[in-house]
Amino acid sequence: MEQLLQEEYNKLDECERSSLEKFNIINNIIQIKLDNIPNQGYNNDITIDIKKMINYHIQVGEEAPLNYDSIKAKKFGEMISIFPIKDKLLLIDYFLRQLEKSAFKNEIKEFQKLKSELTLRNSISTFSLNSFLNIIILFPLHNIFFLLVTVLFIGFLTGIILLPEINPFFGVLDFKLNYTQIAENKFINHFLNVCGYLSGLDDDFLKPLNSTTYASIIIGKFIMFIYVSCLIVNKLTEYIKR
Repeated sequence: MEQLLQEEYNKLDECERSSLEKFNIINNIIQIKLDNIPNQGYNNDITIDIKKMINYHIQVGEEAPLNYDSIKAKKFGEMISIFPIKDKLLLIDYFLRQLEKSAFKNEIKEFQKLKSELTLRNSISTFSLNSFLNIIILFPLHNIFFLLVTVLFIGFLTGIILLPEINPFFGVLDFKLNYTQIAENKFINHFLNVCGYLSGLDDDFLKPLNSTTYASIIIGKFIMFIYVSCLIVNKLTEYIKR
């Protein structure tokens, strides 16, 4: 196997080869190393080979005609799947830096999405404050459906907090709920009133009875407004740029 790798490296050193030929050769080297873990450090570490492949791939894209098949983030994601999350993100960051130098706008979006997906998956599988913050920020940005789910979850969580039967802040927050009869079921009616309050349709639903509750509502509404507005603006900007 080492002899085969060395032959490929020798081909790579031939100056007269085109960028496409060098890309295919380095791709062969990477595939051989991926299939033979003991040889991944032969000549140089496989991550160095991947960086070379990235550079050759971009050169091929710059030299190719307009209908050239673009650089696919999905294929790259499959190639680096064997690496730890830290190495994956470092390689993606390297790819993004090279793409930005050559102004590959569509490809940059694909790789930014790939980076977000990997970070989100890793955050879901681990438990820490940083992971929790990543989930809050990245989950709703994944697509419009996830954004809708996030908004509905916020409404549901607020409804749970405001349920008089299980109010976890009893003794600290003091408030009165003025229900509008919308549905016959008590809990459905409660959550519909909460949604109406959060959307600004019924500002009289929640009446604070002390200064702590009043301040908490102001802070909560401010955070909610900034959070949801940033998410919506981010997604709209992304679709407009397309």
